[in-house]
Amino acid sequence: MKKYVSILAIVIVAVVMGTMFMGCQGKFDDITIADFTPEEMTMGTSKPTAAPVTAITASTSAKDMFYAAIDNFYGADYVSTYLKGNVETVILGASVNQLVVGNKVREGKGNTAGSKYFVDNRSYSTFAQVFEETYVDANGKAYIRNASGVKYNSKKDSTGKGLAGWTKTFKAPESFDTVSALVSAKVNDPTKIWMYDTDVEGAIQEISEVKKVEGKDQYKFSIIFDLDKVTQNYKAVMEYMLNQSVKSEGLKFLGLKFDVVVWDNGYLADLYITEQYQVKIAGILDSAIELKSRQQYSYDPAEAGYTMAEKNSYCAAWAK
Repeated sequence: MKKYVSILAIVIVAVVMGTMFMGCQGKFDDITIADFTPEEMTMGTSKPTAAPVTAITASTSAKDMFYAAIDNFYGADYVSTYLKGNVETVILGASVNQLVVGNKVREGKGNTAGSKYFVDNRSYSTFAQVFEETYVDANGKAYIRNASGVKYNSKKDSTGKGLAGWTKTFKAPESFDTVSALVSAKVNDPTKIWMYDTDVEGAIQEISEVKKVEGKDQYKFSIIFDLDKVTQNYKAVMEYMLNQSVKSEGLKFLGLKFDVVVWDNGYLADLYITEQYQVKIAGILDSAIELKSRQQYSYDPAEAGYTMAEKNSYCAAWAK
């Protein structure tokens, strides 16, 4: 998101469920290191050809591969990310699932003047709906707009990638002279790879050995993070957003795991995230919540459906 989709989606589910149930049950499997088999990718299927900022080899450790992949994300001239996931809340034996979808495009190297950004955050369940778009132009001016009347029809959009299955009515956009002003007002930062503080000392609690992905020019490994180290800013954001809607307390992360796929030249290819936490709403409800999401990365500026040229054209009508 960033963890840019999950913040909105999880908070809204928690708040809505907090008005419906009294008491709490709900336990998810403990997060542990285990071997995983990556799914077939549907975007970014070709290995990037540009020289990476930080190269890797077959003997590079999983930790060094991970931080090389982050370097190469920010150092790429173009990157697009597609996220799809599910938020599950289980209370008193009842389960509510919420679809979360997002696309993020950056043209230009990360955190450099003249770079453009586009982010859309979408989520849907019977009880909560979100559709938000953010655009940063080449001059660094930022725009954001939210929709009401959000509905989702999976039959019209079987992949979840496009906008065909979504019905919404946008409210008037807001504009900000800088990204910093946007972040101060709206919290989420469109320039970041995710919200976790994975670059702090001691962030990684446990990490698996590197394994070759069968039949692919890719490596895979898993990471479990030290929650006290990596979630401080993320927790602050979530608490802020929760308290905009309802009194909350006791937000506690229970687990954060990455299952990581990296191209053998050091570019991040595919990422599976599992988050677990609890939060008390209005002093009476402890909600156990789990997010499972997948992010795929493309470095091809011509990949249809994800290009900044398409986003520029799409945003021209409202980001002005």
